[in-house]
Amino acid sequence: MSQARGLPLTVSGSVSGSGSVLGSVPASGPMPPSPAPPTPAILSGAQCELHGPLALTESIYLGRGRLLSLKLGICLVLVLNVLDGILTLVWVESGLGTEANPLLAGLMAEPVLFMIAKVVAVSLGVSVFWRYLARPISAVAVVVSNTVYLGVCLYHLMFLMVLLADI
Repeated sequence: MSQARGLPLTVSGSVSGSGSVLGSVPASGPMPPSPAPPTPAILSGAQCELHGPLALTESIYLGRGRLLSLKLGICLVLVLNVLDGILTLVWVESGLGTEANPLLAGLMAEPVLFMIAKVVAVSLGVSVFWRYLARPISAVAVVVSNTVYLGVCLYHLMFLMVLLADI
């Protein structure tokens, strides 16, 4: 068993020839045909063979349930981002709040442009999580992003509850 990018891999397959990994090289004449390359597999409880470059992310070593959780977590980041944008627009348009992000505060005069910039910026960040889904740091980033956005959305909801209590 060997390690490649932190993933446990095992190599299976057979080699014909003299029994060495490289086979034997004849003194003269053409080279014998090369044996089929060994097939790497990821171990996650049961052995899963890889078929192409995308198979690595689809048979992630953390397990398929964890992969689904990460994908749902990424979708949740996007949904919470849109909710945050809508609630921010409501508070700013009603004069009850301001945009805390100085990069987006200048776009508050144009609500459509604000939402497009917010969605595009977060979508670009989330695409990095998606691209490196097989790496544990992606799971950490998804959890941190969701924690931050859940906190922001809870702050919005607390503010809404205070406003409704004063009515």
